[in-house]
Amino acid sequence: MAKKAIDKSKNKVPLSFFKVAVEHMVEGLWVGDKDNKTSYVNPAFEKIFGYTEADWQGKHSYDYFDEKNREVIKKQNEGRKKGQSSRYEVEVLTKNGESIPVLMSGAPTPNGGTVGIMTDLRFLKHLEKSEQEFKNFAKFSVDAMVCMDTEGRIQEWNVGAARMFGWKAKEVVEKNIRVLSASKEKDEYEQLMKEATEKGFVRNHETLRVHKNSSPIEVSLTLTALTDKNGELWGYSAVYRDITTQKQWEKDLQDRYQKLHEAYVEMGKMRRYMDYLEDTLELAVDKPATTNIPRYITTAVLMFSWADAVVLRRYDEKKQQLVLQATAGSTLEWETKGNIPYKGSLGEQCLKKKQALKILDVTHDGLYKTPGFARKNNLRSLLLLPLYVQEKKIGTLSVYISPEKNMDILDHEFLPIFAKQASLILSTLQVS
Repeated sequence: MAKKAIDKSKNKVPLSFFKVAVEHMVEGLWVGDKDNKTSYVNPAFEKIFGYTEADWQGKHSYDYFDEKNREVIKKQNEGRKKGQSSRYEVEVLTKNGESIPVLMSGAPTPNGGTVGIMTDLRFLKHLEKSEQEFKNFAKFSVDAMVCMDTEGRIQEWNVGAARMFGWKAKEVVEKNIRVLSASKEKDEYEQLMKEATEKGFVRNHETLRVHKNSSPIEVSLTLTALTDKNGELWGYSAVYRDITTQKQWEKDLQDRYQKLHEAYVEMGKMRRYMDYLEDTLELAVDKPATTNIPRYITTAVLMFSWADAVVLRRYDEKKQQLVLQATAGSTLEWETKGNIPYKGSLGEQCLKKKQALKILDVTHDGLYKTPGFARKNNLRSLLLLPLYVQEKKIGTLSVYISPEKNMDILDHEFLPIFAKQASLILSTLQVS
């Protein structure tokens, strides 16, 4: 028996070992007596929460918590009196009043006190928040975001992907990503994945993909290789941005510049915009062939303002209509719109108030009657100028610009001046 006692004593760990362990652990350690007053804290506790020995000595455990968390501690202390250990999350107040989330592991001591080990959760909480924010971003992003394994089988499929390609997540998960490829792009993924594996990513690769209904979609693809902490490849992420509209806009923009070029050829080498005042006054006095004047007015506005399209309408009091007179910078299709009712129109508003009316986005404005037509012609913003002389309504002058243009165009200081000149000359035509 004596020998066994000696052997057992040899296996005891010296108290100095525990002291070193406690003083060098990264978790905060708090020890309280039977009255829940602080009797010891380790250096990590002091560092995390900012207390010195003078601060914590004899401090009651409840003083480390706000009212909400104090109730949690009280409940745990009741269990501690019964000899129960527990593990729970709580927030501890630092010396300067900051609230720090911790994972608390509490246990009763032989003398009726409590020992608590506190793991700082700030970094983990930050990671959780960042991860949740990323998940929300990925889930609701307008771009299509897809995750695949190394074989190209789809593992994750966000709302943007469902909206862009028409497939629901449950329809495509575990299918190969090539389901999105047009016939001639089927083998493209092999090269893209190889490049992404070697470089880490393929960025802004413009290509063609297909919708569930087989319609083509022009996309910009960014493919990223996904690796673990050891650098082992475990999959790929693909982000698709639909550039179909962008490509169409680029084409439309090219077409519009061509039309502008033709307008330059038609007008010749025009003088600076102030010269138009002289020209309109001369027209009003000399009264040349009236059939060319509306066309002259729209072309002049297009030239000096750098707008994308200009439409001139004459007010017909008898028919209560705004009659199309001339257009510039737009397609011939515009003329199929014909006349529009005056009553309830934007033209009625600006003529009654004798004030210009500006709409930043006609495609989403309830007062604008033909948003689909404007969208088709890539026209976004409108400046509607009233044409009148004293109380006589002459008509309206509509100045449109595309999304690519600077909004300052609609604030061109010469536009209202030229509109007044146009009103004068058009009124003389009506009188004659």
